Amino acid sequence: MEPQSQDLRLSPYASPMHQFGSAIMLLTNPNDELRDLELMFRGMQDRDGKLIQVGQPIMNSYGINTIIGTAQGIVSQVTIMANLQEKDILLLIDYLGDYLARILMVNRKTFCLVNVSARDIIYHNVMTRSYIAMRRAFEEGERKFWKGSQQEISYRTPQAGKDSALKSILGWVSK
Repeated sequence: MEPQSQDLRLSPYASPMHQFGSAIMLLTNPNDELRDLELMFRGMQDRDGKLIQVGQPIMNSYGINTIIGTAQGIVSQVTIMANLQEKDILLLIDYLGDYLARILMVNRKTFCLVNVSARDIIYHNVMTRSYIAMRRAFEEGERKFWKGSQQEISYRTPQAGKDSALKSILGWVSK
């Protein structure tokens, strides 16, 4: 190991907060996941910045907007930077699963779902991405990562009216 890289490892500036700087916003932002989900529903792919139609949409725009809006409730930066316990994740994923299944069943004609398997594709992808977003927040996951990368410096001064330990040891206590 080079001496220079060893010094960087020990430096507080080598912590994630300093290495990534303002990229914390990008690293905790799941908008790309939601965009990929939308493109998949639309039968499209992003190849080098160009949108290419690779298949047919599995539902209409109203359905896509409704489902993406539902996913945004969980697949969000707020969730990722939250502090979720196991019971919270289980309750939220259970509620989302019930809600999503209900919307897909009741609105199958309104959303113009192309076939029955489209519901499974939508359900699976929204549930998977939502669960992963919540796991990122498990017991302060990402929050702890970023918080642990900060350095705290504190100074203590003797309280007025009380002698400091150093004064007592050195015998400089005023009498």
